[in-house]
Amino acid sequence: MTRLWIYLLSLAAAFAYALLGLVKLVTFRATTFDLVIVDQAVRGYARFGPPYIPSVGVFHGRGMDYPQLADHFSPIYALLAPLYWIHDGPATLIVAQAVLFAAAIPFLWKFTHRVLGTAPAYLVAVAYALSWPIAQAAAFDVHEVMFVPLLTAVMIERYHAGRPLPALFALLALLLVKEDMGLMAIGAGLCVALLGDRLQGLLCVALGLAWTVLTRGFLIPLAGGDAGDFWAYGHLGPDATSALLHMLGDPLGTLFLPFSEEAKVDTLFLLVWPTLLLCLLSPVSLIALPHVLERMLSDRSPWWQSDFQYSAFTVVILFCAGVDGLARLLRWVKRPDSPR
Repeated sequence: MTRLWIYLLSLAAAFAYALLGLVKLVTFRATTFDLVIVDQAVRGYARFGPPYIPSVGVFHGRGMDYPQLADHFSPIYALLAPLYWIHDGPATLIVAQAVLFAAAIPFLWKFTHRVLGTAPAYLVAVAYALSWPIAQAAAFDVHEVMFVPLLTAVMIERYHAGRPLPALFALLALLLVKEDMGLMAIGAGLCVALLGDRLQGLLCVALGLAWTVLTRGFLIPLAGGDAGDFWAYGHLGPDATSALLHMLGDPLGTLFLPFSEEAKVDTLFLLVWPTLLLCLLSPVSLIALPHVLERMLSDRSPWWQSDFQYSAFTVVILFCAGVDGLARLLRWVKRPDSPR
């Protein structure tokens, strides 16, 4: 019966997310960036051809045969191609995104149930289903972020359950979502190392660093893209090396940079407030930290905002961190009363 209720919650959430997106589509409020882009890419895969996105190619003056992998390295879109054999159209993407967002709920419930019990597991599952990052992402067309809540939920829950192999597969799948998911692998490695699995943690960090360099420095240019298109740190330097040297030379200024704008502070607060700041007590938050810093250190204001899809990349991580943080707090409170 417990599983039935959580699956019914997932089904209801998927229906709500899909309805939100489909109403926007049929009322002609969907946008080229990114619904048309993803539709063109998936349609290319479905026809066993390159994932050309002429909408972006023409916008950047790079021609009609501009592959999606040159814009963002997201080969995971190919997994959606079989759905276009059933129904070829953007509505398919909206429904698929809704299902993927909702599919994270059972894994989040299992993690919370194992840590805190049944009632908190339901509360956290409902909180995720109603969370503003998922609502914002579902309301803003479709994006590669659709895969991330499910994969991060699987990664964290399976690792916590003592099943590192499925957790590793989820991490590897994350790397195929977007070129900056190597940063999340680095965060996962830091978390795992802090929890005691130092060798596995260091390997994850090395994997994340190598993948980030490979995608940005080789794979995207190989596909015909320009790695500089998404360089958003001109205030720190013209490239990654210069930016790193600048931050090392001015550590205090770098420390305050994520709080330098009101919108940044608002977004950071909104990220941690749903867990009543308990996520800050857990090393699980380290998984989200590199991606959050990528946003807050940038010079592109849309990345800081709470109005777009970017917070959906880390919402599951922070909920899991909040659950773990509460469990740690309860253990600390009870420690003086223990027989020891």
